[in-house]
Order: sequence, then structure tokens, then C-alpha cells
Amino acid sequence: MHQIRSSASNIVGHPHIPWIVESFQTAALGVNAVDDFHDLVDLVVSRLAKLPSTIGIVLLGGLGVRQFIDEFSDLDIAVFTERDAPNLPPFSFNVIHRAREIEFNITQHAIATQHYPWELEKRSAYRNGAIVHDPSGAVQNLLQERLRREDGEFRDELVRALNQIYWKGVRHSRAAAARGFAEAAHSLLNQSLDLVVEAIFCLNRRERPHAKWRIDALFEMAIKPANVRARLSDALLVHAFTREDVERRAVLVESLRRDLEQLAAEGFTDFPAEPYNYWARFLSGRQLRSDNLVDEICEKLLPVLPHDELTLIRGSLSMAILTGSETLDALFAAARSDGLVELALLDKALSALRALSIAAIVTAKSKADG
Repeated sequence: MHQIRSSASNIVGHPHIPWIVESFQTAALGVNAVDDFHDLVDLVVSRLAKLPSTIGIVLLGGLGVRQFIDEFSDLDIAVFTERDAPNLPPFSFNVIHRAREIEFNITQHAIATQHYPWELEKRSAYRNGAIVHDPSGAVQNLLQERLRREDGEFRDELVRALNQIYWKGVRHSRAAAARGFAEAAHSLLNQSLDLVVEAIFCLNRRERPHAKWRIDALFEMAIKPANVRARLSDALLVHAFTREDVERRAVLVESLRRDLEQLAAEGFTDFPAEPYNYWARFLSGRQLRSDNLVDEICEKLLPVLPHDELTLIRGSLSMAILTGSETLDALFAAARSDGLVELALLDKALSALRALSIAAIVTAKSKADG
């Protein structure tokens, strides 16, 4: 028989995340009945292991590191197989055990299809799982590969979250309320608060767990906005489907977003000064060239021009580049001809660029592109 009592060191090189276990030790959960199911889970694991197609088995959820099963739990097991696995059960089925009905969830993976980047939630599940059958070491090797952390991943996830918090929770929610769609506005605010929670995990360089555990687990995080529990609780409340209540919640969301962005700048040395532009260039999949000439010019101007002036310059140059301009002088000449911004502001920007010796860089770039 396979012993299902898990160890934090089952996945070599990838220890469990302590705050998950600690949060379960301190939370007001039901009675832990995990010992009542050892024999039943051992039986299922043994049968799975004997199937010719089975390569490895991992216990997930309460059967993994947490070792906690209460009245609301199901039994989560992942089986890794060769491509063809004709004798596996359905993903979900219920059995009666010791006068209780319990649901099994048997997640099934053909191992050859798993060599792609896993999303953070899936990584969290397997990082806190327990390998109980892996005779060839194939599953352990796969998990070591898939659970590898890259700092840039957390930075980019944080950029995505902060951008969506702004658009959903600050801009679009207010617009929906102004249009008379209070229900839609509150829905957008709810989505933005989910993103606030995700952002806190990214700040701490932690994969987010399943949504049902996230909010309680985030309070154990070392890096988080001040008084986050009370602020999040206030923001989650919906008092009325009115524009005034939407505004109340939007103010709270915006306050949390500003604090998160400040913490991001402090915690990631390479966090972008303009997260939205970074997202558009490198993460969105909506812009073909990350080295767009207008982006590069505005990036150089960022330290020397106020944000409102830079926004106007960016718009003017974006229109001008559509004329086919390929050099700095031609681009600014087209912008002057368009007359979308004051000429004095264009001259100020061009002078700043020349002072930064950007003209030679742009000329060299244009020749290389040609």
C-alpha cells in the first residue's frame, strides 16, 4: 500500500510554502478528518499505480502538505500517464466511506503534454502537493521544471494586475455608473479587488492559491498595503446600487492600487516607471514591435518631462509616425505640421532629446532597420 501522509520535501528542491500550512493551523476551520480517509485514498492510489499507463501520482489539496480534510472537502489526486489511458475513472465521482459521502477529483495529465508554462494557481497546487508514486522520477523532474520561479514572471503578473485594477476598478466602474449601469460598475469593482489580492501574492513572489483560500492567506503575507484587512473589507461591501456607492468603492480601490504600485517599485528594481506602456509593448500581444520608435523616444523623455506633457508628446508623435517618418527630425517636422500640440512643447521635447544625445541613436537605428 502507498502511505498517503505527505512530507513537505516530496518535491525535491521545492519546499512547501509555510504560510499555507500556518494559515490552516490558525484558521477557524472544521474538524480535521484526514485520518479517516487514509485507507480509502491508499486503495485508490494503489489501483491507479497498477494501471499500465500510470507514470506517477500526486496528492493535492487537503491530501497534500496541508493534511486537512473537513466536511466541505473533496479528495484531490493527480495521475500522470502516457498518452493513452483507457482504464482511468471519470474526473469526478462520489463514494460512501464511513457513513459519509465524499467526492474524488482525479485530475488526469498525459505527461508529454505538460511541458509548457503553468499558470500561477496550478503551480501553487502542485508545489503544495505530495508525490506518492513516481518510480521513474519523471513526475518529479516535470515538477522541478514547471515549478521553477523566475522573478520576471512575478513582475509581469504584477504589471498586468495593476493595469487591470486601474481600468476595471477606477476608470470603467465609474464610467458604467455614470451611464446608469450600477450593477455592472459593482461587478467591475469586484473583479478589480480579486486583482488586488493577486497583486499582493505577486509582491511577495508567491503563486496564488485557489480563489477560496486567497483572501485569508494574503493576510499572512509579509509585504502588503497598510491596514489591508480593513480596507479590503470596506471595499468589498456593496451598500447600494447607486453612483455614490460605486464612487466610494472606487476611491478605496484606487488607494489600494497606489499603495501596491509604490510597493512594487520598492520591491522590484526593474519595475517599469510606466506600467501601462510596458504592458502594451511587452505583454499585451497588441503591438507588433516592442522597440517602436515613439515608445523609445518617450522612454528617454520620461525623466525630463512632466507626465501630462509627455502624454501630449506621445499622442502627437504617434500621429506623426503614420506619415512614414523614419528620422527624428522628420518625425518632429510631421508633428509640427499636424499642429496637435503647442509648438513650444515640441521644441522643448526635441531640445531635451538632443541634449540626451538621442539623435545619433535614432539615426543608427533607422539605418539598421533599413
